[in-house]
Amino acid sequence: MARDIYYEDFQRRLDQLKATGDVRPGSNCPLETEWWRVAAGLLPESQAAELLEHSICCDACALLLRQATQDLVEETTEQEITQLSAIPSAQEDWQQSLRKDSARHNTTATREGMP
Repeated sequence: MARDIYYEDFQRRLDQLKATGDVRPGSNCPLETEWWRVAAGLLPESQAAELLEHSICCDACALLLRQATQDLVEETTEQEITQLSAIPSAQEDWQQSLRKDSARHNTTATREGMP
């Protein structure tokens, strides 16, 4: 319940962000990856709240947070699905080959006394 209230507050604050255009993070700004972690809900509430407060005062970080949030909620398009499906590592044959290579490596490493 408290977490739901936190995220409602988060969304309300996100809606207040006014950043647009070409702005650059400053030397005291968090890394872009931190904004993805905020948007995905991967940080403790206290840390996310601290970063959110920063984003309210910093146009560059507000923009990064808005982009991360929008990217996480957008639906995957048919074109994106097609492109992702064409990646070799998405193919079952490639995945089976990787499993075999990994198993072979683990067997060899075990025989040679490597962890």
